[in-house]
Amino acid sequence: MDSVPGRFSALPPGERVAALRRIIAGLSPYEAAIARRELLAARGPLAFDVVGCLPRELACMVFGLLDPLSLSACAQVNWHWRGCCAEKSVVGEVVRRAALSRRLPEAPGGAREQLRRLLECEWRWAGSRPAMRKETWVFSGTAALAAGHGWAAASFGQRLQAWSTAGGDAVQRLDVYSVAQKSLAICPSGAALAAASYLRTAAVYSLADGAEQFSLRREAGGFEQADILGEHLALWERGNTVNIYEWTQRRHSARLALGAVAVHRIALCSRDWLAVVSAGWSIHFFRVADGSPAFAVEANADMDAAAIGRHDSDPVRIKAAMYHPTVARIALYNSAAWVTLDVDMRAQRARNVVLRHAGPGARILDAHFDHMLVAVDDGALGGHIVRRDAAGQEHRVHFGRPKGLAAISPRRAAIGTAVLSDDAVLGASSMGRLVLMRFAG
Repeated sequence: MDSVPGRFSALPPGERVAALRRIIAGLSPYEAAIARRELLAARGPLAFDVVGCLPRELACMVFGLLDPLSLSACAQVNWHWRGCCAEKSVVGEVVRRAALSRRLPEAPGGAREQLRRLLECEWRWAGSRPAMRKETWVFSGTAALAAGHGWAAASFGQRLQAWSTAGGDAVQRLDVYSVAQKSLAICPSGAALAAASYLRTAAVYSLADGAEQFSLRREAGGFEQADILGEHLALWERGNTVNIYEWTQRRHSARLALGAVAVHRIALCSRDWLAVVSAGWSIHFFRVADGSPAFAVEANADMDAAAIGRHDSDPVRIKAAMYHPTVARIALYNSAAWVTLDVDMRAQRARNVVLRHAGPGARILDAHFDHMLVAVDDGALGGHIVRRDAAGQEHRVHFGRPKGLAAISPRRAAIGTAVLSDDAVLGASSMGRLVLMRFAG
């Protein structure tokens, strides 16, 4: 037997591979397990490629769950991983997951070109190198901000303005008279902007030409929040009332049968579903067609209420989108905590519930499904703002130092509030300084 290894070592390389194949083919399951264990012991546990041992279909399913940056890193491990990462189904799934809260432009190269743009955007975020930066002064307190889907909007003083961020520079497309806007919402298609005021008015404006497409006025009370998706406009009115309108047809569609549900925030998930957040971080789903209640889920069923930090002065906010025809992706947050979860609309239950905290000396300004914007008080003048992902990795957002007269009062000119989209951020200071940055190329 001692001569067997010697004779094997003396074989030419090609014959050694053929001999190994014949030996492996003749091994019993028990002998194969021993050979595998000895190989691992000889070469170390890190030499074993778990993904490489999976069937290609399962490996592709695993890679399809990654974010764009993780997929790019995995593609550089070895040739087998690179081949799986380059599969059309994997690239398409990663792009689809990343497109939940962003409006991806159509690209001639399809999903692969969209993935390249996503990676470029993430690299710009990591290096705080925006592709576009615009700073303006309004010299008035900012009432509401919105960003996303290729647009940014701000209400300040008696003006409501919106800028297109899709091109090489921020181009103002909307500038109208507006007072006391409390809520702004950009349609996912990028075609319209909804605005709701606590002074009894709500309106929808076309972002193509700035024309008012729909308006509503209440003789008493006002509006707390507006959300828009497609032809549907949802308005949360004072007095715990939520109405749905088909704004393109200029008609009332439904009124939610809220019952004892106390509204904290609303979000249109799709043309069929509307989500309402109530006390205790409970999410109630209503049918858009007739306003009837469907079911409710608890976002914090297994969490300590004190850890979430909920109280009336810090209401929870919500972002929602349909990840799948039967699965809604939900992000809930207040200044202290951020919760993401999936809601199975068929089983009527929550799954993949993950809680993340802002941390000591920090407060959440805005959050989406995979990122949040956090203001950190580090003792410096005005502190600083970071973009934090689901894994806890942070990238500082540099809004730049105030110049000119604003340098006289740098604390008031420092950015104190901001809203986030996946490729842009819009920040405002108490002095009326607005800074818009886009990180997509």
